[in-house]
Amino acid sequence: MRFKNNLTLILLVHDNTNLPQRWMEYASYINLPYKIFIADGGKTNDFNEYIDKNKSHLKLDIEYFRYDHEKCFSDFYIKSNDILNKVKTAYVAMCSDDDFFILSGIEKAINFLENNSEYSSARGEILGIKFYDYLNQDKVYGKSYEITYSSQVLSSLIHEDIQYRLCSQLSDYQPTYFDIHKTKHLQFAYKKLILLNPTSHILHEIITSGFTTLQGKVYRGSFPYLVRDHGPSGITHNEKKYLVYLDWLTKSNWGAEYYSMINSFNQYITESHQTIVRYQDLHFAHLKYLRKELINNLYLKESMIIKIIVYFMTRIEVILNVKVLFLKITKIYKKLFYKIVIKNNLIIKNKKIAKSNYDFIKLIDFIRKNN
Repeated sequence: MRFKNNLTLILLVHDNTNLPQRWMEYASYINLPYKIFIADGGKTNDFNEYIDKNKSHLKLDIEYFRYDHEKCFSDFYIKSNDILNKVKTAYVAMCSDDDFFILSGIEKAINFLENNSEYSSARGEILGIKFYDYLNQDKVYGKSYEITYSSQVLSSLIHEDIQYRLCSQLSDYQPTYFDIHKTKHLQFAYKKLILLNPTSHILHEIITSGFTTLQGKVYRGSFPYLVRDHGPSGITHNEKKYLVYLDWLTKSNWGAEYYSMINSFNQYITESHQTIVRYQDLHFAHLKYLRKELINNLYLKESMIIKIIVYFMTRIEVILNVKVLFLKITKIYKKLFYKIVIKNNLIIKNKKIAKSNYDFIKLIDFIRKNN
């Protein structure tokens, strides 16, 4: 493969070995050609034993690194920072053990970065998968499953002004965590993370994404790139994020951590010899996003009186902001027309998208073989 020596994938492992094993089996099935660093902070040695036992069968370029058992978020940050500093390739990507990469999507993202030096990271569409009727207690595969189009593909962040670029990211937040990154940029972001050391995992994501965006533009392409497993609960990534935000906001130190993060962003902008512009206030940008996310989720879950209040609040917002209305219509359109449903091994909707991508079909074949 053309970019074989350009990318390192970092698989972060904790205590559950079933999903990392699935990740490795899938990587082997699609002949993933890139260097794989495994950072294992689990309590047991089970995954290391699995790697040793199956290394010849997997036929992957693996380097395994053992870390002390993670007991808090700071342990996770230290592990992530350390493994990143071992990377020698030009590009790097962080991998969650419950996701499926689309091989052609990785190659397209690298190709874009190779030809556009002003960009810091790149990715394509992030889809979701939900398994039903789990086959066993491991909850890794189900008898049937559904793959859905995600709303996580927005416009690329292409603004030359770095404060404006970050303000756009924070006010309509979309993670860069799973992007293909320039290695030196992500290493810098994690050094900042270690210094800030937030107590909430959601801030870890926002801090690293923020410094990625400050260091370069962000590309989001319209091609399948990653499929995220919603897990046994069936809770989507956005719903999980909402719960994490609520958990963070109930902590007494959330305000101090939030302001430390924003001030760190502002310091970077100042040190880049750019003037802080007041109307692009980074503090307000993400707080506005937070309000919108919490309102949207409360509207779906809470009592009728809350729904009525939220209804009028959102209607006023739509009247005053045409962009919000456009985004809401676009989101509804995507849900109606861009849904790929695979149930009982039968593609029901959007056959054209599914059949046009060979690597996407490889994922479906892999799941079918394990059902």
